[in-house]
Amino acid sequence: MYDAVQHRLGDDRTETTGQTRRWFEYDPTPIVLIAFDRRVLEVNTAGRRAISEVATFADGRLEFSDPSARRAFEAAFDTIASCAADRVSTILRCDDGFWRRVTIMRCADPETEAAFVIVHGADRGDRNIDALAEAFGLTPAECRVLQILSGGASAKTIAAQLGVSPHTIRAHLRSLYGKIKVRGACDLVREYTRLTS
Repeated sequence: MYDAVQHRLGDDRTETTGQTRRWFEYDPTPIVLIAFDRRVLEVNTAGRRAISEVATFADGRLEFSDPSARRAFEAAFDTIASCAADRVSTILRCDDGFWRRVTIMRCADPETEAAFVIVHGADRGDRNIDALAEAFGLTPAECRVLQILSGGASAKTIAAQLGVSPHTIRAHLRSLYGKIKVRGACDLVREYTRLTS
């Protein structure tokens, strides 16, 4: 895609195209560029890291294993492809079991028949959890519970994912409430999001 854009812009705009490519590649938001025939054209670094949790690639296409997520994604993508809208957001149950907002945006270049798919919430603040753990004296187990909880999982789901009992998860949550000085799971997730954003 970038070669085609560079060709249309001419040699005097090569530097701008290079900057655009670097921006796309290193943007911390997971982004996938998908052609209107649903072929994946480009995936940035964050997208490559997150895609294994969010969806799968099948025959060069982005696929969701949950049938309702697949239908919702296809409907939103078709809205963009048919020019009915330039931007659509939808909530999907991703392959890791978490609900995430997905935004689909038409490419600004009218000759490029593709859309950007942006996956929100795929990066659960893993980079900042060490600073948070140090500041509040969190154990590694509490950090993992907090990260999974921030993705929208229930205590029972966290227990199943970590292979421990729900009572153990509730004990970790009580400890987190006390250490971070919040009153419940919603406040805990809100504070975690604020501190790791």
